[in-house]
Amino acid sequence: MTPPALPRGGPVRTAGRARPRPGAPSPRALARLQLAHLRTVPFENLAVHLGERIALDPDTLHTNVVTRRRGGFCCELNGAFAALLISLG
Repeated sequence: MTPPALPRGGPVRTAGRARPRPGAPSPRALARLQLAHLRTVPFENLAVHLGERIALDPDTLHTNVVTRRRGGFCCELNGAFAALLISLG
C-alpha cells in the first residue's frame, strides 16, 4: 500500500501546521524533519483507552495524525513518519 502523497513543492503538513519542505535529502534535513515531528506529534495512547480500533495502514495514520491532529504510540508515529519520508522521495 502506498502512503498518501503530499503535494510536490508545497508545504509539509504535520498535525495541521504548514512547514516548508526540507530541501535536498541530507542528514541535516532528516534531523530537522525528525525534530519537527517530535515537537508537533505527541506520543499518546488514547485510542487504547477509548476502545478505538488501532490501524497501522498509511491512510489511517495520515488521517489520525494530519486530519484529526492526534498523536499515537510508537508504531503509529514511526509509520506516519515513514509515510512522510516516502512521500518526499
